[in-house]
Amino acid sequence: LETPAIGYSGPIWYVAPNGSDETGDGSDDNPFISIQKAIDASNNADTVLVSPGIYCGSIDFVGKNIVVGSHYIIDYNDSIIDSTILGPGDPYDYYSDCGDYFAGVQFISGEDSTAHFTGFTITGTFGTAPIKCVDSSPSLSYLRIRNNHINTDGGGALHLINSQTKLKNLIINGNNKQGSSNGGAAMFIDSSIIFFSNSLVYNNSAIDLHHGVTMYTYTGGIVAMNNSILNLNNISFHGNSGTDAVYYEDDDE
Repeated sequence: LETPAIGYSGPIWYVAPNGSDETGDGSDDNPFISIQKAIDASNNADTVLVSPGIYCGSIDFVGKNIVVGSHYIIDYNDSIIDSTILGPGDPYDYYSDCGDYFAGVQFISGEDSTAHFTGFTITGTFGTAPIKCVDSSPSLSYLRIRNNHINTDGGGALHLINSQTKLKNLIINGNNKQGSSNGGAAMFIDSSIIFFSNSLVYNNSAIDLHHGVTMYTYTGGIVAMNNSILNLNNISFHGNSGTDAVYYEDDDE
């Protein structure tokens, strides 16, 4: 992976697994324990810097154009992406440290391209897309989006509506989209122009398995699109499954 083009600036709010939302103040010596607490405390152009660990709480940028990044933005070490984890890992493990519900990361309040989310693994969402951008256009980079299960509207990894989101250096794998609602194994894109580069998309499925037997196969083995443009640059696809790899629908037709 190439070195990220963004740095970090403004006041820095620190998050760590040994922090506290009750007694912490977001400093390096006294960090918060939840990413959402740091986001809520921040202002535009601030940075939320997250130490390696497992974080269970869902995230909403609440309209703030800030950087939320793991220590990858400091050290540029790929292992940090793998060890800074949002979600329980297994969407079917109801006894994990995160419990049985993780609603992922949301950009639904008009965030623009200066809102950066970078350097994390997102895994274990159930029933909803792990990253949702609606009427917002953040910059998403250096993410591993894996092992998520979706059975409502949205893609197995990304749900993008009325957005011009920039996606860079992502690995999207092992996600599953079931049900006949709008979606795709990796992405659902509606009324958007998406820029997607330097990424790997593999082993995502739009199928319904029951005890290892395929019961139904749905459209959008990679992506389902509606009235949208997807600009691809240096993307590798492998082992994705569904009725159509790319399912496109145009409301004007």
